[in-house]
Amino acid sequence: AFTQDDAHIFCTEEQLADEIINTIDYYLSVYKDFGFKNFEIFVSTRPTKSIGTDEAWELATNSLINALDKLNIAYKINEGDGAFYGPKIDFNIKDVLDRNWQCGTLQVDFSLPMRFEISYEGKDGRKQETVDRAGRVPYYNLTFPGESFPAIISGCFSRIFSCC
Repeated sequence: AFTQDDAHIFCTEEQLADEIINTIDYYLSVYKDFGFKNFEIFVSTRPTKSIGTDEAWELATNSLINALDKLNIAYKINEGDGAFYGPKIDFNIKDVLDRNWQCGTLQVDFSLPMRFEISYEGKDGRKQETVDRAGRVPYYNLTFPGESFPAIISGCFSRIFSCC
């Protein structure tokens, strides 16, 4: 079987903050709908081996941090644990055995649009290239593990499932 557990959303730099906030709200609403109240959020920063400019990394990392701050959400910094192409927010939830599971990430990647030569039409009607710092289309990736999330749910609600 094939499971698709991520989405790629391309947006302009001006749209990035709102897109990050909308995604955080979505993740938290899903967790709350399933009764998860005990979770931790981490901002994972640039690893030693990475691609992209310092400027792009700083903008991407600050975009994630600013969104969490704007939503008044507590988080911890996970130094050097970002993806090689960009920083990320890791959403970790705890199961009934108090084990920590990473069950969602929100990654910002300024390199993918450049590598695939993705562009968009600007407000002025002209093609905007997706190059670092000017006219780029940030991309962010949502992941919500298709296999691990149901497994954690099953464990958390095992008291109400029938074995027969």
